[in-house]
Amino acid sequence: MHQPGTRHSACGVRGGDRRGRDERQAHRKELLSLEQTYKDLTDKPRDAGITFESTGIDYVVVDEVHDYKNLATESSIQDARIAGAGRATDLHMKLEYLRSRHGDRVVTVATATPLANSITEAYVMQRYLRPDLLENAGIGHFDAWVATFGQTVTEMEMAPTATLKRPATDAEVATHFSQMGKAPRQPVAGYDLVFTPVKSVSVLWALGDMDTSERVREAHNAAWQATVAWLETEAGVTRVGAGGVAQVDTHGFVATAFDPICTPTLPCRRRCRASTGSGVRWTDGCCTRSALRHPNVTTPLLSRRSGTASA
Repeated sequence: MHQPGTRHSACGVRGGDRRGRDERQAHRKELLSLEQTYKDLTDKPRDAGITFESTGIDYVVVDEVHDYKNLATESSIQDARIAGAGRATDLHMKLEYLRSRHGDRVVTVATATPLANSITEAYVMQRYLRPDLLENAGIGHFDAWVATFGQTVTEMEMAPTATLKRPATDAEVATHFSQMGKAPRQPVAGYDLVFTPVKSVSVLWALGDMDTSERVREAHNAAWQATVAWLETEAGVTRVGAGGVAQVDTHGFVATAFDPICTPTLPCRRRCRASTGSGVRWTDGCCTRSALRHPNVTTPLLSRRSGTASA
């Protein structure tokens, strides 16, 4: 007589075999698709007189390398997979060719946005720059990279429009508020404010004559001083009474301003540290508005001092 548990066990084995076959078939399809992609790239008609190999290039410098972040990357992690883009594949093939001829060091890249959308792009950058290190570490695919250097977490993520990318589950909402409640709030004795003119003003200071540079410096100083004065009247408040029941204005706060060494190769920049003292806080949003206020004050002041119209 067959036991019910035996029958279920056999069904489980057969089910596991079926899943294994499905995964192998999916991998075969992916391999065929990749082979076809590389074949299409290599068979694409090109000028027969000029090829990358015939140029004699032995080193590549890539600016704005984040434009090449979509290198095909397979992963079992949801939303981590990258389907791939032609320009990224083209760059990767050229780098692999150069490494086969000239060794590991064949590329320098530059970008202000090394990660634009997902952590997968960090793995892509390592594949571009030092695939030899990945190989020495035994990391041949993205999932192994994540298992070695990262961890998978589930949490709510905001889209650029300040909305959730998808509706959050009850568990995610509960976890989010639980973490918020555990985070300690630490009092601070002061705030660091960095006042930096817009790029065009910095360029004018660096490349202009002595008289122009001095006017830029004066306008910059007047702008940050006006901004700090605005913060004193609009943001410096504190609370008094039992449990801080009442919010009252303050008499301002102590601020110390200092400049780094300014040279023609370093844009004029003043860093101001404002120490508000114990118990004094700033109203919500004032720090953000002050960052926007400084350049809006600098340009009109500079226009009036130099007698030119502001753009």
